[in-house]
Amino acid sequence: MRKILVIVSLALFFGAVSFLAFYNIANHDESLKDFPRDIIQENKIPGGEPIIEEEPSNVGDETPEEEFVPGNSENLPDSSFENENIKVTQREIIADENALFVSGEARTFESIVNFKLFDSNGNLIVEDSTMANTHVEGVWGRFSKVINFAAPSTVRGTLQVFQYSAVDLQEIDKIMVPVYFQYNDQMEVKVYFNHNAKAGMPDECSYTRVASRYMARTTGVARAALTALLQGPTNDEKNNGYFSNIPVGTTLNSIRIENGTAYADFSEELNNTGGSCAVGGIYASISDTLKQFSTVQNVVISVNGRTEDILQP
Repeated sequence: MRKILVIVSLALFFGAVSFLAFYNIANHDESLKDFPRDIIQENKIPGGEPIIEEEPSNVGDETPEEEFVPGNSENLPDSSFENENIKVTQREIIADENALFVSGEARTFESIVNFKLFDSNGNLIVEDSTMANTHVEGVWGRFSKVINFAAPSTVRGTLQVFQYSAVDLQEIDKIMVPVYFQYNDQMEVKVYFNHNAKAGMPDECSYTRVASRYMARTTGVARAALTALLQGPTNDEKNNGYFSNIPVGTTLNSIRIENGTAYADFSEELNNTGGSCAVGGIYASISDTLKQFSTVQNVVISVNGRTEDILQP
């Protein structure tokens, strides 16, 4: 009988301890004081401890920033396309193969609005300018401009619209307009312009240096290269010593390649040159441009079909 009483007493004792422990957890534990009591009661593991599920993690769910494609600029704020002196109409520009149109309003120094077009690699494609239709300082005037440029090597670019400071010629009031070029099937050809060689260098008159041109892909790569050569060096290239001895106005009549020889026929303007050095420069520039192609080992130059009486010093 005594053993039975001891067992009952111990059972009551441990039961009371367990009840007091759970009561203390449910009512006094700071980590659970805001937790719904019905959840504490319903979600138990052995021992009376509640199961608390963690919030699901969103790591890796961030939406990546989208690349610029037509239509993505409409949500940019107005302040991105206007400032106290220049306003640009377009939030993005869809360019043709070799031209784009830009318009807006300006009240700039001497009404001049400047442009710089860059490809997505930060390379300057072309620099241009126009004037707003006002000649009164501080008065807004409209401007519009078609900007022509050589085919870029990227699909996207940026047009900078700005004015040069009258004080220190710094670029100020700059607006950046996204540009989307409507084609991406490009090819690179090389053109060889005459270049300022150091005096006394061997073959000084026939010294050339290469420049790259990007254009829409074509099967007539030799014609494309010669056409680019006849257009002459860019202003930047001229500033770096490039020049052309080929007379302005010269056009390409025909080009064919047979058995390793390129036959290039030009208009009469090619003869409008003088001096043996200039003649040597013309031959070198045309020959080097054509010999970039593995199918060309020799070059024959003609003017309106003649080879005998052309390019006389």
